[in-house]
Amino acid sequence: MTQRVVIIVIAATLLLAMCSCQHASTPTASPVAPASAKPAIQTKAIVFDLADPDGTTSVGIMGAFDPLSHSFWWRPVPMIAAPEMLERYFERCKFERDGVFVVNFCVRGNEVVVTTTADHAASLENGLPDAQEKLKREPGLLMGYQGPRDIGFDLQHNAGVDMNTPEGVPPTVVRSAESTGSGWRVEVTCGCGDALILLNRYYDFIGFKRI
Repeated sequence: MTQRVVIIVIAATLLLAMCSCQHASTPTASPVAPASAKPAIQTKAIVFDLADPDGTTSVGIMGAFDPLSHSFWWRPVPMIAAPEMLERYFERCKFERDGVFVVNFCVRGNEVVVTTTADHAASLENGLPDAQEKLKREPGLLMGYQGPRDIGFDLQHNAGVDMNTPEGVPPTVVRSAESTGSGWRVEVTCGCGDALILLNRYYDFIGFKRI
């Protein structure tokens, strides 16, 4: 898959993941990792107007911050009216730590997308306005932003299974993403059944099974 195609697939999956969710969460920073001795990864979304040749465009930024390593993950999303639209993404996808960096796992139908970061911030509240200023300086990032190890693939093509759900059926949700040391086990649930997606340490697909 070419870099341009990967960017398009990832951008489309982010938008569809938000639109398919049935319930919105609050626009305040919230933990997304299970309770443990480590502090949870924090998430928050903001919306602002970005100047363009035709005037302004309402743009959202999703952010995730690891209080341990100060790793900061962010993604811009165009045409967003309210932070609640972005918060829905946090309900369906899963943030985890890969070493000292935040990584996100998301599945929408047959599209599996893993997004990464190499950025850092002093806090979630510092990282979001910094990302906003970066986007103002470089508007091309709105549709072209990509992390250092982002990857996306089609589950039906790789595993020969169809995880799409008909309209009205709850969409796919990433229940957990667990590092195995040599790769990742991503457990997903949807109206079409539960499944386990196996990835290698570089997030490439290596296996699938129903559970």
